[in-house]
Amino acid sequence: MPKDNFIRLQFDGFTSSQNNNKTMKSDKYQVTPKAEYSSMDEVVYEYMNNFDTLMEKVEDVVKNNPQIFHPQCPNDGNSYAAVTVPIKMGDGYSVYFGTFWPEKEGAIAVIPIKRFRLKGSKSQNKLGIIVPENCGDESLAVFTEDFLQKVDGLPDCNEGLFFFLSCHSGLLSAHGKDVRWLFDEGMAIGQVFDGFYYFDEFTDTIKFPMGNLTTKEIKNLEMKMWKL
Repeated sequence: MPKDNFIRLQFDGFTSSQNNNKTMKSDKYQVTPKAEYSSMDEVVYEYMNNFDTLMEKVEDVVKNNPQIFHPQCPNDGNSYAAVTVPIKMGDGYSVYFGTFWPEKEGAIAVIPIKRFRLKGSKSQNKLGIIVPENCGDESLAVFTEDFLQKVDGLPDCNEGLFFFLSCHSGLLSAHGKDVRWLFDEGMAIGQVFDGFYYFDEFTDTIKFPMGNLTTKEIKNLEMKMWKL
């Protein structure tokens, strides 16, 4: 079913507190997280080396908190794209859980995020994963605080829904060190780094259309992306 047929919903799987995760594993990360970082490359290195340990902690949270799998969606015959509030995992890591209800009841997507601050900056950036449709492969991407605030302020979107839905859609186009990524809610503008993308600008003057596109339509869309 196309994503635009789903009603978007965010819910708190931990009804008393978003930090009500029981018996989380206390395994130490391979790379010790820091309060601030000298570069984004340092954050990416940490994230990649700590990913397996982070996912073990996430699995432990899921096993001990089955309520995550029961989003508070009305049984009204509608279809929902439901995502939890961010579950804090400590050391700047958090995770969203998303599902399509009731079509994929019990099938939960895990979206791990790393929040970080660079030395000399007060802004909190976030590192996550995007999977543009024209690429197919997962890519790491850093989003600035300003970028995510703009996404969070959209009428039918917020940060959780962005990481759950938008980050698995769209068209990515890179020219040299410049990159543009068109997704269902707008377009991200940024730069290509070694091993990740960096997005600090957002516009909703153009959006990735739903439905199957022909090769010609994709080329025309890409031309429009670079005219903005």
